Amino acid sequence: PSAVKVWSATSCQGLCTIATERGNYGPAFAGFSPDGQQVLTCIWGERVAKIWCVASGACLCTLAGHRDDIMSANFSPDGQLVLTTSDDNTAKLWYAASGVCLHTLVAHDETVLSGKFSPDGKHVVTRALDNCPRVWSVASGECAFKIDDHPNLALDVNDACFTPDSKMLLTMAGGMVNKWHADSGRPIPFRLQ
Repeated sequence: PSAVKVWSATSCQGLCTIATERGNYGPAFAGFSPDGQQVLTCIWGERVAKIWCVASGACLCTLAGHRDDIMSANFSPDGQLVLTTSDDNTAKLWYAASGVCLHTLVAHDETVLSGKFSPDGKHVVTRALDNCPRVWSVASGECAFKIDDHPNLALDVNDACFTPDSKMLLTMAGGMVNKWHADSGRPIPFRLQ
């Protein structure tokens, strides 16, 4: 079976080993909760994400509900929620404590490759193979806007993220970075090459 090993960055000692239930289906993705007490994993091929206790290595909850492989998973800045993205063209917001799905985000036409929370935790941005990043309200699960007039729409949108103050969104396609108002999706004149 596949496994994720958690190491101490200060002592270089292994803290726990997290074993998955299935064989070697593909890469494992892992991330820490903001307080460092939990680890979030998704193993490509399992269609679930899991939250583990770092101290004991025990599985605290399983986030199950995607119909295809999970592509990414992230904790919210306060550690209360988890965002997963999937090959089933959706993203999901989950309660981290219970594993209950809060919202299923449906609007992309293709695989949702990644998603990120805004630093204030009020929004998420998703990026998919359809090259139209979307910003969603965490509270309502509604799509606030999509960016379908990206200057480099013929090229893959490689990344999308919020600025540290959560007021702007950055996207990158074809080696060019573009800036957008995070509340409306209106472009901000700026180009970094």
